[in-house]
Amino acid sequence: DGRNFETLLKNADIAMYRAKARQLATYEFYDPGMNAAAVERMTMEQSLRQALAEQRLHLLFQPQVHLGTGQWVSVEALVRWNRPEGGGLSPAQFIPLAEECGLIHSLGAFVLRESCRSAQRWRSAGLDIPVAVNVSPLQFRNPKFFQSVVESLEETGLPARYLEIEITENAMMHDNEFSLGLLRKLSERGVGLAIDDFGTGYSSLGLLNRVPIDKLKIDRSFVQNLAFHSD
Repeated sequence: DGRNFETLLKNADIAMYRAKARQLATYEFYDPGMNAAAVERMTMEQSLRQALAEQRLHLLFQPQVHLGTGQWVSVEALVRWNRPEGGGLSPAQFIPLAEECGLIHSLGAFVLRESCRSAQRWRSAGLDIPVAVNVSPLQFRNPKFFQSVVESLEETGLPARYLEIEITENAMMHDNEFSLGLLRKLSERGVGLAIDDFGTGYSSLGLLNRVPIDKLKIDRSFVQNLAFHSD
């Protein structure tokens, strides 16, 4: 996989990072196709860093509707990245990259701050609608996360009851005591809390007695066939 030391080391590195990306106790043999993938990943990482620095990401807001009345009860913030060189990218493509290279904290802080700013702007216009913000497990486990929530609220003037933090069930299960402590602090501050993708992890219903949760968002795999299958 290389006729000199430098090439061999570079290719070994590429194979190593591919193995690490699979998050399993595994190994990989180098393949020339990995090189193109590594270059593409590096290019995308550099572009994402630049987009964050130049504030070229933006938010869309998806309404959450009360089925009985048809009224909007809240909105969910969705981050989008339109690259000048390649059009729009799905969050499923750049969020894992942001988590892998450590940009998720900057990205998450941007989404949190802009969501609070938007919700406060709507309130000033007479529209009292809470905003829900998805939080990455890595972002949630950051010791500075709670402070970033407080700072976003104080900076924008948004009352805490108009902000809802969404975490996945798996994020809640990691380091139970830390997670529970953080959720309680957020709840005491007045921030709404939701568990996303509920039913896909390994938490027990009994655990919910200890968690100050306002909403459970049941994973779509449990509900997508409600209209078609009695099971």
